[in-house]
Amino acid sequence: MTSKTLASTSIKQGNKKSRKCMPKVDTSQARSNIEVLRMCLQDLGWRECVSGSSTDSDIYWHSATFHEGNRNYASTSARVNKFPGMSDLLCKSNLTRSLNAMRMLFPDEFDFYPKTWFLPEQRQQFQDDARLIHQKDRKRHRPLTTFIIKPSDGSEGAGIYLIQDPTRCNVANRPYIAQEYIDRPLLINGLKFDMRIYVLIFHLDPLEILLYDEGLARFATIDYQAPSIKNLHETFMHLTNYSLNKRSASYKHALDEKQTDASKRKMSLVWSQLGHLFSPNEIDQAKEMIKEMINKTVLAILPELRIQYASELPMNREQNRCFQMP
Repeated sequence: MTSKTLASTSIKQGNKKSRKCMPKVDTSQARSNIEVLRMCLQDLGWRECVSGSSTDSDIYWHSATFHEGNRNYASTSARVNKFPGMSDLLCKSNLTRSLNAMRMLFPDEFDFYPKTWFLPEQRQQFQDDARLIHQKDRKRHRPLTTFIIKPSDGSEGAGIYLIQDPTRCNVANRPYIAQEYIDRPLLINGLKFDMRIYVLIFHLDPLEILLYDEGLARFATIDYQAPSIKNLHETFMHLTNYSLNKRSASYKHALDEKQTDASKRKMSLVWSQLGHLFSPNEIDQAKEMIKEMINKTVLAILPELRIQYASELPMNREQNRCFQMP
């Protein structure tokens, strides 16, 4: 994996490059991405096509999937910011199946994600396994294991809930996954947080992955306590999604990028905060482990991703017509 800063470069009026030589980006399918995309295009000095009728665009920018706009990309040399089939590959159930296939082959290398059940098809298996896990908990005199239930195709924290009683999982009318909940998370100032790491799959053949050297940390807004029947419903404690926590009375908007108690923080600031808790060597090891997990996850979906690509685009040239930040 290549680690690069993908920061933009301002184009001044005195730049010798003609504007006509700058890439043209079709933004007709950008939708919710359009505001930030236009900021980037303006900063880079790139051209924008908003009509969707351009036949000479260099990049087609889609908000969700490869197939938006119903354009035939086999007849153009332009690039698209989505891979065919990526959205399906990255739904929680399909991604876990890909990781499970690799875990069967390389169990020691793919041990970085929790045990997972697919619901509703594995509902009985989940309930039986959960009872066995709870029996072991009781024998060892430790709190009962908690499980987190997530919609396979969900986003923004919608539909996620915690249970300890496996019979209480309600998964009607859509696929879910169940996982063992990590009940001893790393905390900063008593709060759970997650890391949004930005990765770009730039080429499939040869495979090239770029890792942005900045990122985002999102924090829960209620001090963490180990899960119990009394607090399983505390969304602002157990989940870190911005779309949920922004409704919390304790949510703290960042007034500047150096604010150390904001509910959203730059990753560089969080690494600095973690530097007060861990040694430089431990921080470096954590960063390397993150890179390894990214590489292994991409490798897990790569075979199916290449099949999907070949079904949509001609294979008589290198597989470099698409790119995506999954």
